[in-house]
Amino acid sequence: AGLITNLYNSNDINDTSLIINNGIDVDTRRYCYTTKITDTCLRTGPVSSTHCNIYLRALDTFLGANQLRWSHYEGWPQRAGYSVYRKSPIDTGFILIATLKGNENVYIDDSLCDLNYCYYVICTHMNGVWKSQSNNACNIPEIEKVKAAPIIDYATIRGNTRAEIKWHLPPTGATITKFNIYRSTGANGSNGTKVGT
Repeated sequence: AGLITNLYNSNDINDTSLIINNGIDVDTRRYCYTTKITDTCLRTGPVSSTHCNIYLRALDTFLGANQLRWSHYEGWPQRAGYSVYRKSPIDTGFILIATLKGNENVYIDDSLCDLNYCYYVICTHMNGVWKSQSNNACNIPEIEKVKAAPIIDYATIRGNTRAEIKWHLPPTGATITKFNIYRSTGANGSNGTKVGT
């Protein structure tokens, strides 16, 4: 059982919303909230049911993947589901990447690069209207470094006007998206100029 701290008192019966932005650290823990009423005779009613926000963590898992784990939203009898959103440095905003059942709280995001990916999760009530958003959590997944280079089969001059290079790949587990071609005047090629992709 956690410590209950009085956060807010209001004499306005229509004041049914509160935004708390100080004294909390949403990136390290979740917070739970209750309410109660006091009538004009200063009698206090019972404490309401407790509602707890979602606390999300993004963790390393296997190579090229992030594991997302979160605490379930607590307070509703049932949760309709969770929506998982992601943003990478190349995205302009967060995009929906997964929709999960209300009893699931782990998601593996795989086939990633070594970029900083940020996430948040939204839980939706069964009525489809009430929603609770988690904190943002970020992680850079470890990826396997490309260890193999293409093997050049030959480089030749064709028609005395152009060069032709032929190569093949050794066995590799890396996902290849393009080849870069470099030209130099020496055999080691370490100071080559990129001439093609």
